[in-house]
Amino acid sequence: MNHASSKAVPFSRDSAATPATATAAFQDRRTAPPARLTPRQVEVLALLCEGMPNKLICRALNIATGTVKVHMSCIFRELGVTSRLQAVVAAHARALPTGAAQ
Repeated sequence: MNHASSKAVPFSRDSAATPATATAAFQDRRTAPPARLTPRQVEVLALLCEGMPNKLICRALNIATGTVKVHMSCIFRELGVTSRLQAVVAAHARALPTGAAQ
């Protein structure tokens, strides 16, 4: 299969993030003001930082899976991240309570 002949979406340098802008965005996140999370969101984040999946978080906190998903969405939005791993990294970078021994 010849990949060179396949039609690809044109790449535009104007729309791409450069290493400098990516680094600046990362630094902005690290120096961002502390996240305003509810006590329950802090509990969910702590269990997330321990590596628990949503199902175990909902069992540990005695809440519905859908409620855990709503808390996760709010946590992601407040931390400015899009994944579970990014949320854990952001929590550690901002020194948020994560439940881990410090």
